[in-house]
Amino acid sequence: MANTLAKATTKQAIKVTWKSERTPVAGQELYRLIRSALALSGKSFQSLCKEHNVDRSWGYQVVIGKADGLAARELRRKLCEAAGLGK
Repeated sequence: MANTLAKATTKQAIKVTWKSERTPVAGQELYRLIRSALALSGKSFQSLCKEHNVDRSWGYQVVIGKADGLAARELRRKLCEAAGLGK
C-alpha cells in the first residue's frame, strides 16, 4: 500500500498544473521538478535564483515550503514559471 501511495504522489507531482493566480504546492518533489526542467534547458537552480536576485538558500526554502508567506508564494510561482512549469 505504501508503494501505491508513493506512486500516486509521484504522478500527482509530475502533473503540476495551476492557474496563474494560484501558487504551486511546495515540497521536495517540486524542487526536483524545477531542477529537472532547468537541467533540460541547460541551467541550474543557482543561476535561476541569480536571475531573480534571490539567494539560493532562500530560493530553496521557498520552493520546499519552509517559507510560506505571501512574498514566498509569489516567488515560488515566479521560479516555477521561469523554470518552464505551469505554462
